[in-house]
Amino acid sequence: MNVVSADCQQGAAYIFGQVNMLSSLPAVALQIIDKLGDEYVDGNVIADVVAKDPAIAGRLIGLANSAFFGLTNPATEMRDVVNRVLGADSVRTLAFALATQQAFDTSRCAAFDTEAFWTHSLRAAAYCKRLAAVLPDISADARNSAFIFGLCHSLGLLVLAVLEPEKLNKVFETADAFDYPAINNDTQACFGVSLEVLTATLAHHWKMPDLIVEVYDSYASSDGEATSTTAEVLRTAVEATLLDAADDKSEPYAVESRKTLVHRTAAYFDLEDTVIEIALALNDAEALKVAQSAAAMSGV
Repeated sequence: MNVVSADCQQGAAYIFGQVNMLSSLPAVALQIIDKLGDEYVDGNVIADVVAKDPAIAGRLIGLANSAFFGLTNPATEMRDVVNRVLGADSVRTLAFALATQQAFDTSRCAAFDTEAFWTHSLRAAAYCKRLAAVLPDISADARNSAFIFGLCHSLGLLVLAVLEPEKLNKVFETADAFDYPAINNDTQACFGVSLEVLTATLAHHWKMPDLIVEVYDSYASSDGEATSTTAEVLRTAVEATLLDAADDKSEPYAVESRKTLVHRTAAYFDLEDTVIEIALALNDAEALKVAQSAAAMSGV
């Protein structure tokens, strides 16, 4: 397993020391990570895993019974929530988010936009999953873990929201909405460490699966260049997510930048541009699911 490079740690000794004192990742979250990549997992298996954490199960049952879903007959247990209301895919994603939020209280960082954070993370997760699905040479483990690569790639931001809420609040206040690149640049200037490095450090602390830790180590040390197939999948997914945000703001460079991203990625993986172009385009149903899940995550 790689370690985060010493160069990246200069000027951030306090932050790194505090990361190792953060709460451990709840056991249910680690079990959910194992299930996130299984497209055909039995919904009852997910329900039983989540039910082991009464706090998370209780909040998901409350969400299922909220006006957001408008149930006539209330859900009373996790199997009911999975099979009748949310579905296995949504439950495991929401349960993981809740488990993460147990470890991170962002309430002291008033400018932190939880819905924007999860929208960014979920879009990256969706692109990672779609991209990994079309790569012929990627390992089965990497393909199954691709969703979690994207979902967790910006957890370093939550670390700062907990450890340095006042300073991060100032960063958010000067940013243009949830401008992830600008926020990352400002956090490096303010704290001496990138969000990628913080995410990798947290992955080590939480003892996440080796493959996930290795992806984040590679991504954090890449300095803009791909150092592994999985790191390139994550880098491409994040760039596609950022271009989506640019599209939403009608930035003129977004269309040409997406063409450049598609061509570069196709060349890297030795595939046709059209294959990558399709992989990096969420359909309406997928985009709606991201929006609904992000909204639910911000309210749970």
